[in-house]
Amino acid sequence: MGSKKTLTFFYSIYNPTIIELNYINKLINYIKKNQLLTEEIDIVIFDDTDNNKYKNYFMDNKVKVLNVQENVKKNKALFYSIDKINSKYLKIVDPDDFLVFDFLEKVINKLKLIDADFILHPFFKLKDNKIKYQNFKEVRYYNFNTIYSVDKIKKEKNLINIDLLYNQDQYLGMIVDLDSSYQKINIPFYIYNRNSFSSIWNNLKYNYSYKYKNIDQIINDTEKNIQFYNLNYKKLSKGVKPRFIRSLFLKQKFKNRYQIYKYVKSKIKTKRININLWILFACFLKFKWI
Repeated sequence: MGSKKTLTFFYSIYNPTIIELNYINKLINYIKKNQLLTEEIDIVIFDDTDNNKYKNYFMDNKVKVLNVQENVKKNKALFYSIDKINSKYLKIVDPDDFLVFDFLEKVINKLKLIDADFILHPFFKLKDNKIKYQNFKEVRYYNFNTIYSVDKIKKEKNLINIDLLYNQDQYLGMIVDLDSSYQKINIPFYIYNRNSFSSIWNNLKYNYSYKYKNIDQIINDTEKNIQFYNLNYKKLSKGVKPRFIRSLFLKQKFKNRYQIYKYVKSKIKTKRININLWILFACFLKFKWI
């Protein structure tokens, strides 16, 4: 299997644009020109396209391309791929997001000194053609601010819900958080692209026909996250609570936040969240935390 590397960038591509494919190739070529990065970074691509049409696209660059004969989406792709990833840490990269190449050496040197189940880092958000720095107070368990331990994901692999489409990142974050330790690194090397037209959340926010067509799955996936939290909250770190509630109150899912509040209130059974849910909801509205 070869020597173990420090970090794997994991891409799952299911409808890539030529811009996204070119960007991944640009990253591959950048790593190849840097000896440290070549020795310490792997790139794994899960080809989730119809007929796996990109399975040979990256072969010239000797990048590992994985696939199965079905359309699976991100968490299911990780489920199928994790046993073939040979590194200490894993960073899931959405194809429409970007990495700050100049920071990659700093990331590797930092990760080589750290031993944790997951690592949080600040990031940049690209929205309306403006880049905004997101500090630690604003980060949550989403792919764009988290690095995962490969061994931890392998250990908890069977908990990964392979049927989720919405809230996949939050669900995976809670799985990795179970009885875990985490650290922070102050290197904002990830750019979350809110300008992307392919973003699920942009579709939910701006395309009401899309939301209406998918509302049953949105509700079903939200409920699965709540069920997981209800079952495992005693094993989760204290920081999960505010991030978990914040993820539930994403207004893109429903017509308004009060509708979300009523729904979430009816589903959450644990007293440590439910008893203060109305106060938290009111604060979120007043201070616009979400």
